[in-house]
Amino acid sequence: MSSRLFNIVAAAISLTPRYLAERRRGVTAPRPCRFALRQTFDDLGGTFIGISQAHGMRPDLFPDYLKQLRDLRERARPFSAAEVTALNGFVEKDAALQGKSLEEIITFATGKADYVPVFNNAGQHWNHIHFWNALSPNGGKLPGKLEAKIVGDFGSVDAFKDAFKTAATTQFGSGWAWLVLGHDGKLKTTKTPNGSNPLATGEGKPLLGLDVWEHSYYVDFRNRRPDYVTNFLDSLANYEFAEANLG
Repeated sequence: MSSRLFNIVAAAISLTPRYLAERRRGVTAPRPCRFALRQTFDDLGGTFIGISQAHGMRPDLFPDYLKQLRDLRERARPFSAAEVTALNGFVEKDAALQGKSLEEIITFATGKADYVPVFNNAGQHWNHIHFWNALSPNGGKLPGKLEAKIVGDFGSVDAFKDAFKTAATTQFGSGWAWLVLGHDGKLKTTKTPNGSNPLATGEGKPLLGLDVWEHSYYVDFRNRRPDYVTNFLDSLANYEFAEANLG
């Protein structure tokens, strides 16, 4: 398969501080997709190793939220790999998809009955790339610019969290919850089913997304989705990533 096809389903950027440093320097070029999954999961593993060494901890003594990140990584690996493989196969066979970025494939396939499998795999792959960046072992801390914007648009941080939690818990079945920057310049929360996202619905710019497919939380929280969402917002959410997405 050509390197061009690999680049079409863009690489997942790591969760480590290297990501933010590259973002500040304007380094945003995608890495080849054949390395994307390995890079993403290896970086996650490196994050855990670094934290454990810094605190003199054994892996079996990781705090619960670090175990949750590790478990999310392992549960998602086969899903992400399948999405990449399937999407590369569709692109290789369809000239209409070739030369398009991942985002362009999503918008092109949206609403087209013949492209439902393409949309599902492209959308879900984009969502997973976003989700890895939306998680942090040092999450839950709001940087100043984003906090001020949240307070200005929602009234308070608690009001934002309540709105996000409502979106996440009222999504029937599988899907995603999002914090987005609307076209009116205001922050809002929304939800999308299955592999859809705000790129497809046109609701605005995604800043922070949460996977609410059952496999993402059932092992740790069983059917307690509200607790899973609260844990994400308070302990795992990478608000620096969300702030960077404000632009």
